[in-house]
Amino acid sequence: MDLTGGLDPNVDYPNVDPARDLTVGENHAFWVFDDEGEYGLLNCHVQAGVLVPGQPSPGWGTRRVAFAIAAPGDRLFVDFAIDPGSTSDSVITGGWTFRCVDPFKRWTATYRGSPRVTTTSETRNGLIDLDGERTPVEVDLELTMALPPWIQGDFAEDLPGRDEGLHFIGIPRYEQLYRARGEICHDGQTHAVSATGLRTHRYGPRSITTMLGHSWLSTVFPSGRGFGSMRFPAPDGTDLFREAWVTGESGLVAARLVDSPWLTSLDCIGETWTVNLETPDGLTEIQGETLACSYSMGLGANHAPGSLVLAHGMARFNWDGEEACGLIERSASIDELKP
Repeated sequence: MDLTGGLDPNVDYPNVDPARDLTVGENHAFWVFDDEGEYGLLNCHVQAGVLVPGQPSPGWGTRRVAFAIAAPGDRLFVDFAIDPGSTSDSVITGGWTFRCVDPFKRWTATYRGSPRVTTTSETRNGLIDLDGERTPVEVDLELTMALPPWIQGDFAEDLPGRDEGLHFIGIPRYEQLYRARGEICHDGQTHAVSATGLRTHRYGPRSITTMLGHSWLSTVFPSGRGFGSMRFPAPDGTDLFREAWVTGESGLVAARLVDSPWLTSLDCIGETWTVNLETPDGLTEIQGETLACSYSMGLGANHAPGSLVLAHGMARFNWDGEEACGLIERSASIDELKP
């Protein structure tokens, strides 16, 4: 299986070319989903380009990061930082180093820092103060790509909102599922981690100012089969945009997204749901349960009227008896969500 998906391997590296348009920006994001469902890196979102609205960009070497690490006992380790130091093969900021060792095949992830200690409940109730309690945390992971990248738009259905949906996603953009092994250390104890994961790379313009919400799910199972889906709602309640895929013999193949869960409540841990896909092999139903969640990159849900709340989650999927942990990320207006 060609793990590049036909893309130029050089595309996978961070951009540090000073001639590139800084206003377009670049985003790398990483998720990790512990096989045991205990630990999760819930959207480590790294942005380059214009980092603060209304202010000039500091250049490609400086990047902004926001992240949340879910840990047992409803705890979250979260932080936000803007730091220089990124290079042509490594995204470096806020204590994190993500290094591209072999494009589309292997990355490494390390973290050394003292993130803010919080809980899902605290971040669900509102924006948090980063000046609170902090604790030392260390992360060391090897990321081995499991499937070719999903290049956004390749499998998008021909709906009237197709172009608008791709504008929300920001293209060019791709995402790739991987397997992760390593350790996380906190509270003086080291925990071995065997996990699945997802990373995304966007290097095109993006705007979500008119986005009403989204439903995004993805995972790879122990057998190697996997799936991904994305959809956005239209104002009249229909689907503005839909895109989905499943694994085929030589890579990813298009699937039709019949149904996936929308975000209806901020209290979503323990929620069960299904993803329904029409695949080349027929109708497929994948069951899921939300295991962990953070809100708006771990910084908390904004309860101001009209605010769009992003819920970054770890889910356990079951596809015909085969289980794996993976991504469930959704968003909706705070006005439409139950407490």
